[in-house]
Amino acid sequence: MEGLTITPDGKTLVGMMQSPLDNPTSAIGRQSNALRILTFDIASGETKQYVYLTESVGLLVSEITAITNTTFLVLERDGNYPGSATTPSKAKHVYMVDLAGATDVSDAGNAAGGKLFGGNVVEALSPAERTANGIIPVTRTLIYNLLTHPGGYPHDKAEGIG
Repeated sequence: MEGLTITPDGKTLVGMMQSPLDNPTSAIGRQSNALRILTFDIASGETKQYVYLTESVGLLVSEITAITNTTFLVLERDGNYPGSATTPSKAKHVYMVDLAGATDVSDAGNAAGGKLFGGNVVEALSPAERTANGIIPVTRTLIYNLLTHPGGYPHDKAEGIG
């Protein structure tokens, strides 16, 4: 888990995975753009999981910060330097994310591999398969592109919002 925040009402911890789970294998995880956001109700212990889709395969999340009880700022990035001649940075984005309306993909049976959709875990599903299985990811709206910051953004990793 790369980021952890608490909702303003103080009732829910919300964590975000940095990258797709290597579930059931690392080869599947590394070809996916489906990350998970986990919510934990402090009073009841109830958990839920939601799908967050990065802009493309290989991007990571560094931070999640609660704005309201269902909306968050998320920092999505690659690990490259903007001025690199060989692999220049293409993504250092801040998104507004909303859980409202997203599908809970947690497994009530708590199976070792997680909930299956048509025999596959979330990370192994294509966009068409996610849609066919009724999986609605969280909504995300681009708030700011750090690479457009006046004077540039000289770092490989943006690591925090707050």
